[in-house]
Amino acid sequence: MKVSPINNTYFQGLYKIDRKYVGDKTEQFILSNDDVIATQKHWEDDIYVLTPDNKDKEFEECIKNDSGKYWKSKPLSNLMMYSNLLKKIFEINYYSNDHKEDWTDYTENWQQPEDKDDDLPF
Repeated sequence: MKVSPINNTYFQGLYKIDRKYVGDKTEQFILSNDDVIATQKHWEDDIYVLTPDNKDKEFEECIKNDSGKYWKSKPLSNLMMYSNLLKKIFEINYYSNDHKEDWTDYTENWQQPEDKDDDLPF
């Protein structure tokens, strides 16, 4: 299994912007910041942008200066509470990779656990 990991693990802002609201300042911000990730599908009406926590306010200012309109998701850590969302991410990854898993297993020296009652708190 293999995955291309996102280099920066401190992402804060997940934004949805209608392309008609992406002005010059917003576009320049996206292009000039390597740690900002944006969708590249030009035929879609919406663009999705992921920003690190030290860039989200600056990004929002660019959109406002372009008289743009945006939607921001709940903090990404809060989205972890939605198992259906996480399931969908894994499912989409599976189908987009020709029905193969595409995740990296980083475990070393893993051993099969003994059979015991599930004592997880959730």
